[in-house]
Amino acid sequence: MAFDVSRIRQLLRQFDSHTLSQFSVEFASSQPQYRKRLRHDIEDTLSVVNEPEKGQLLNLDERPDLEEWSISISHCKKLGGWCATPKPGRVGLDIEEKSRIELRLIERVTTSQEIKAAPHFSYLWCAKEAYFKALAGDQPVTISELTIQKWRESEGPIWHFESPSLQGALIEHGDLLIAVARV
Repeated sequence: MAFDVSRIRQLLRQFDSHTLSQFSVEFASSQPQYRKRLRHDIEDTLSVVNEPEKGQLLNLDERPDLEEWSISISHCKKLGGWCATPKPGRVGLDIEEKSRIELRLIERVTTSQEIKAAPHFSYLWCAKEAYFKALAGDQPVTISELTIQKWRESEGPIWHFESPSLQGALIEHGDLLIAVARV
C-alpha cells in the first residue's frame, strides 16, 4: 500500500498547527539506516545549528531532547515518522500496524470502560503509547496508569481523544494507526 504522507501531515496539522511532522517509508524499521535517516531529517527540518544539540540529536543511543523543541519518534515495518512541537509543549507519537495489536494485550493495560468507549480496542494502545511518550520525564511506572477518557470522531479518518492533561488525535490509514498526543 502506498502511504499518502502529505495527507497524514495535513490531518495532523488540523489537530495542532504548531507541531511539525514528517513521515516516510524510508523511516520504516524495515529499511536500512532508517534511524539515521530520520534523525538527519529532523536536523535538516529544525535547522539545528548548535553543535552539542546536533551531536545529541544524531546520537542513536539517546532520546532527542532539544532546548527549544519536544520531539517524538516512532516507526513500524511499514512507516516511520517524527513530530516536534515548540517547548514548553510536549508531544508524543506512535505508529502501529493495527493488525498486530491483540485484544489480550489491551486488556492488560486498560479498563473495560476504556475498551467500551474506544472506537476500536487497538486505538487504545496507540493513544496510550503516544500519551506515555508525551509525558517524557513525568511518565508513570506503567502504561496502565494512563487513562484515555473521551473519544470523538472528527473530519475524515481522525479520532480525537482526551484525558485531564492530554489532547490527542489518531488517524487510521489503511492498516496503520498514527497517534499524536500533546500535554
